[in-house]
Amino acid sequence: MTSSRRALQWTTIVMGALADARNNPDKMINIEVAKEESAMVVEQAIMALMAQGEMAAFRLVVDLKTLH
Repeated sequence: MTSSRRALQWTTIVMGALADARNNPDKMINIEVAKEESAMVVEQAIMALMAQGEMAAFRLVVDLKTLH
């Protein structure tokens, strides 16, 4: 899988979680990932949303669930 395709998939997941956060303002939204690399990519996307002033992004949490 190409990195641009992966990035598109993670973007879709982050934006879906952001929509959930907007629709549920009293709830923290967890994004589960299996790899540290994925966690870093998702966290960078969330930080970019925060920097743009997206308040719902502050309620997104990356949850690393490794297989080991």
